Amino acid sequence: MNRRIFYSFATLSIGTFVLMAALFLGAVYYSSTESVSRISSKIHATYVNEIIYNYKNELVSGNYRFFRNQISSMIEHEVFSDYALVQDGKIVESSDLYNSRVGREGFLKISVPVWFDEEKTQLWGSVELLVSDLPQNRIASAIKGGLLPFALLLLGLSFLFAALYFYLWQRVNASLGREMESIFAGRTGSGSSMAATLWKPLLGRLRSLKNSHDHLALRDSEAKKQLATVEITRQVAHDIRSPLATLNMISSQLDEVEEEKRVLIRHAVQRINDIANDLLQRGRSKASATAELTMMSSLVDQVVSEKRAQYRGKIHTRIEAELRDGYGIFSIVVDKDIKRALSNLIDNAVEALPAANGKVHLTLRQEANRAVVELIDNGCGIPVDLLRKIGERGASFGKEGSGSGLGLHQARSAVENSGGLFHISSAGLGKGTRVEISFPLAPAPEWFLASIQAGQDSTIITIDDDVAIHSLWKGRIRHRRLEQFSSISDLEDWVSCNGTLRDRLFLVDYEFHGANENGLDVIERLGIAAESVLVTSRFEDAPIQEKCRALGVKMIPKGLSSLVPIC
Repeated sequence: MNRRIFYSFATLSIGTFVLMAALFLGAVYYSSTESVSRISSKIHATYVNEIIYNYKNELVSGNYRFFRNQISSMIEHEVFSDYALVQDGKIVESSDLYNSRVGREGFLKISVPVWFDEEKTQLWGSVELLVSDLPQNRIASAIKGGLLPFALLLLGLSFLFAALYFYLWQRVNASLGREMESIFAGRTGSGSSMAATLWKPLLGRLRSLKNSHDHLALRDSEAKKQLATVEITRQVAHDIRSPLATLNMISSQLDEVEEEKRVLIRHAVQRINDIANDLLQRGRSKASATAELTMMSSLVDQVVSEKRAQYRGKIHTRIEAELRDGYGIFSIVVDKDIKRALSNLIDNAVEALPAANGKVHLTLRQEANRAVVELIDNGCGIPVDLLRKIGERGASFGKEGSGSGLGLHQARSAVENSGGLFHISSAGLGKGTRVEISFPLAPAPEWFLASIQAGQDSTIITIDDDVAIHSLWKGRIRHRRLEQFSSISDLEDWVSCNGTLRDRLFLVDYEFHGANENGLDVIERLGIAAESVLVTSRFEDAPIQEKCRALGVKMIPKGLSSLVPIC
């Protein structure tokens, strides 16, 4: 009887121990893994809710591109495995492997609702996420595989484990809680606690998720700043266009203004228009501007003329340009970007000049197969140790704390984007600065006249309503017969009286004050295309170039009339 009671007691004790051991392990596993599953689901849902909040309008309107880019980035960081957008029970957008993985073992499905309104009364649909290979699955397998040997090991310690159950429960959960708090607070954690030892893979995964969250949050913050900048850029470009249209209209009606000033105004308005278009284009896409064949001497001359007008009030500042050696140089560049780059370089040079006898000197020349623009000033110079940083964003010198380095950075970027080289040098403080930019040479266009070919017995006829142009040609054409006219009717009379005269060359302006026809119309009507050259500041206009090509007429940029060789 006593033996039977002993055996019964022993069997009951063993059964009770095994049950308690199984309950203990199951409780620990279930409690920890369920807690981690809830935390993981909450973290993933938080990620997606942030993205939904930022791109809710695009989702509702059917534009999934921004949302897809963000989710794809998270998939690349292994935060998720797959995703799908579900509306009215139907999948409207998903990753490639979503349909083949959904419902499979080893993938946790998380559903996040998307609402039309902030009050969450109108449901648009949901975002379905798949999270694969969760650490708790591997932990569960490890525990289940070791349950039997562990239970056998504890056969003789059943009562001890029963007594220690609640103690261990509290210790493990408290330690795990502290480790998780360390992870989310950005601290390293002890690394030697009970939870850190038992749940090392799980805590490592949580730490990885936290790092991914921080990285994505930083990228999201940068993306928001970029979007805000784009919106401001687009708004500024839009606001500029209305007054710019007025300026364009006024500039086209300035017949009473001297041609030199009229050309300067037109170029300035065109530059503002280019800047506005560039800002608007940058707001819409990242597409870069197109490089075009450009006459480099005209480009430099336009910028220098604009800067002379801008700094006219600085009587001790001289801005000079030597372009005679570069008259016929052409390169393929983004015209408006290089103009802005030169403008920024001249602005920087002027700001660094001394109070008296400040000088900025630009030259254009050909070296081997390159067009070289050189800018030299006698300003404050740059310390040698700062030269390697100049041209980077934020690097500046000589502006008394007001410089951001943006001008030089834009100049370097513009030159390099056009296939050019940018070099800046200085002998040190107080010794000025030298900037050299260069571009590959390009063949001259068909309309360009490289030189005026006129023999000693030739007759050169100029027609222009600008007295200054007549004075210029009179000073340059000294040993040949010269006839000058200011009106179309006077030219017509002369042509009718000298129809048999040979070896003649007509230098014809394009615009005439108060006339109903332009220079090309006059050339065509009088039948003198083979003997004529169009001298105009509008040589870059495509319709004018096309008309010249059709008539076989060459052109000279009017602003460079003093540079064209006369042979």
